[in-house]
Amino acid sequence: MVTDVYRHESPAGLAALECTASCIVAALSLSGEDPRYFLLGYWHIGYYDGMLMSVRNMKWIDLQFEYGIRFYLTSGSAEAISSLLDEGGMAIVLCKASKLRFFPRSMLGFESAGFYHSVLLHRRVGGEGEGRYEVVDPVAGYAGEMTATELLVASVRRNELVYCKLAWDAAYRRPSREVSLRKESAAILNGYRREAGRAFQLFCADVTASADWEEERRRTWAEQNMIALSALIRMRGLVWQSYRELGSYSEWEAEEGARRAEDVKRGWMNVNLLLAKLGKRRPAGDLREGLLRKLEGAQLAELELLEYLAAGGGAE
Repeated sequence: MVTDVYRHESPAGLAALECTASCIVAALSLSGEDPRYFLLGYWHIGYYDGMLMSVRNMKWIDLQFEYGIRFYLTSGSAEAISSLLDEGGMAIVLCKASKLRFFPRSMLGFESAGFYHSVLLHRRVGGEGEGRYEVVDPVAGYAGEMTATELLVASVRRNELVYCKLAWDAAYRRPSREVSLRKESAAILNGYRREAGRAFQLFCADVTASADWEEERRRTWAEQNMIALSALIRMRGLVWQSYRELGSYSEWEAEEGARRAEDVKRGWMNVNLLLAKLGKRRPAGDLREGLLRKLEGAQLAELELLEYLAAGGGAE
């Protein structure tokens, strides 16, 4: 797994299921921006399609404050994307991974569960009207070209492209590092307090209900959640890394933050260990109860780290 997400000589995905966030990091790197400011605010949790995930719905991603980038979901033709690129913008296009010639067949498991993929278009190539684009797919590890025809074949909507526009504001002036740290740490804590309870409630309900599921359903659910939580662990580490590198932490403050971040990692790994057991056999009551206790511990560890970040450690 590539750990240095700030280089862009070759694309590197952040984590499984995080294709949009990975495209955003690639776009920021290609434009000379520092992606760590985006990662400061990337601490989310939700229960979607039976999986507990850190994925953020692209409709709610805001890049205006940290980068002066207008980022919004729209749809249109390849010609509209060409115009956007010619004006200096970029596009993150929603697509079906199975229709991409370069996407590894071994990584298609979540498409059948209804998950779309995304790729970044950052430059048009060729002459007027040729419809060829430079594309980055960080998850697949691909940087190369695609044609407008290939994009339409892979599109999630017939005869139309669905994409997020990234348009830079030339007059933008970014806030100070200290302002970003205070703003983003408060936002992720407040968001977690507001959203996490519902996600945990839904997940716990399925843990309890899994005792009555058919073996195949329970095994598939457990395995998908193990992948999703492994990605969540990876993203949590990158968020803390961003705070650690951008913050002005004393040695003691850095050690305290690292300890809390390790508690988060350990808490989720404990949940994953019990999910593995649950997926292999019909869960007895003590296994389900143990999983629910570990989940409660993981949630508490997350809150303790978020509260520490929001308390101002590392912000001058």
